[in-house]
Amino acid sequence: MENLRKLIDEVGAENYRVTTTANGVEKIQQTERNALRARIMQALQDDLSAVFEIVGRNEDGVLIEIPNASIANGISQNSIGSGAITIAIDIKVKDLDADLEVLTEMYAEVQANKAQAKAERAAKAKRKREKDEARRAKNT
Repeated sequence: MENLRKLIDEVGAENYRVTTTANGVEKIQQTERNALRARIMQALQDDLSAVFEIVGRNEDGVLIEIPNASIANGISQNSIGSGAITIAIDIKVKDLDADLEVLTEMYAEVQANKAQAKAERAAKAKRKREKDEARRAKNT
């Protein structure tokens, strides 16, 4: 990640114009934010090109293609697919009031809630299966 590291060092020393929205949110001026995003995406693409054979870019972000034998063997002859998994990597320049620690904690909390809900659904399904099996056993 040599190019990205170099760019991050450069960005840390640059001056950016800050605008304030009607809601009071401070942001880097849009054209500068877009240019920053484009520079980061290019550095990321350059770094990934050194690691992956097939790297490209479109409106979804930097694209990498990961060859996969099971997919290559499983797709039909008429498919336009290449037998690979295509991954799009994108970035977003957050508002200046973004707090990395808070955002990380919020994400962890959402993921924990999802895991808990999944476990509860699985437990409920198991109880239902057991109840249904007991009822069937009773009827036989």
